[in-house]
Amino acid sequence: IRQVQQDNVKIKITAPTTESPNYEYGIELGNVKLTGGAVQYQKDDETWLSVDGTWDWKNTSDKERKPAAGTNTVTAAFTPDEKYHGGYGAFEAEVSVAIQKAKVPVPTIADLIYNGAGQTASVPVSDYYKVKENPSNTNAGTYTVKLELTDSANYEWENSSSEKVTTISYQILPAEITVDTSNASTEPIQYGQKLTAGSKDQTATVNGVQNVKTELTANGKVRGYSATFKNASGEDTSVNGTWAWITTTDGKVQIKSDDGKETMVSQPLAAGTYQVKAQFIPNNSDGNLKSAEAYIPVTVQK
Repeated sequence: IRQVQQDNVKIKITAPTTESPNYEYGIELGNVKLTGGAVQYQKDDETWLSVDGTWDWKNTSDKERKPAAGTNTVTAAFTPDEKYHGGYGAFEAEVSVAIQKAKVPVPTIADLIYNGAGQTASVPVSDYYKVKENPSNTNAGTYTVKLELTDSANYEWENSSSEKVTTISYQILPAEITVDTSNASTEPIQYGQKLTAGSKDQTATVNGVQNVKTELTANGKVRGYSATFKNASGEDTSVNGTWAWITTTDGKVQIKSDDGKETMVSQPLAAGTYQVKAQFIPNNSDGNLKSAEAYIPVTVQK
């Protein structure tokens, strides 16, 4: 509140305020409305009477301006109503306009899939930020991209009000392996022998005979299959690996019948031919390739 003297009349001016205590950066000053405020003059009996009129921003050109983040001081002008027939001049007051930084959403970085070549993350394009760091990576794992705001004076990251740079994580996921076992085969086993998930055959003494193979591994015994993954060119790349029968803790295996029905069965298997579930484990992949499961034909002889 301030008092001025105009034509020997004491005038008291109370500055208006903005309708909202703060606004987000990007709003034009013309959309920031004023409220309150008053112009009063003192009568001869020293009482004060209010002057009717309207507050608005003084400079028309300011209305198209976007005030910067922070506290802005802008001049407002009071225009008395026409009923006073110009009996009062124009009055001015300084108004504080508080602007908050606008929020910039942190983009989501899509995961990639290992393809044997170096890859960089795909970052959505925006005028609000630029890529600060996005190195090329090859192996499966978790990596980061760093983005920097282009106008940190007026914008801030949605998840942080103080940092100019944000770090986003993404993954290069292990590649899927395609295993073709349509022509796969294994050597027949004898009734009484079991399949083991281990990497080596197990032997025992049976009826006084030593080193009888009682449990047989799939390692090194599956033939006629192919295993591939898609490289960076979209071509199939061969994968070397080992096979292991999938067994439960009580030694059961999973078989699939001709109609596609899957069943867990106990061992030893009766004489016959079965499709038995096994796992293909890629060699020396450093976690870049997933293992795969497939059914392998097994013949049990009497």
